[in-house]
Amino acid sequence: MSMSSSLISKVHKAKLYSDDPARIQFQDFTVTLRGENDTHTVTFHDGTWNCSCRTFRDEKICAHTMAVERVLNITIPAAARQGEPFSASGVHPSPLL
Repeated sequence: MSMSSSLISKVHKAKLYSDDPARIQFQDFTVTLRGENDTHTVTFHDGTWNCSCRTFRDEKICAHTMAVERVLNITIPAAARQGEPFSASGVHPSPLL
């Protein structure tokens, strides 16, 4: 079975996009994170973080939201980045303009 040139082109473009994650900016998502004592729900909606844990409720930041941000790295819009200013590679890359 051979791939059509149209599909080959789409696969090539998908690879180019995925090799440059700064092209991707998450707007909304919900994830669960298994913490040491409980499983928490972390959401990101319209540039705002939320977590079901007590720490986030009290302090508006927690290890769970910071962990998700680290995993997603630069795919979080620069204005919504919180927590430590480092990515897995060291420092957050410059945001897209």
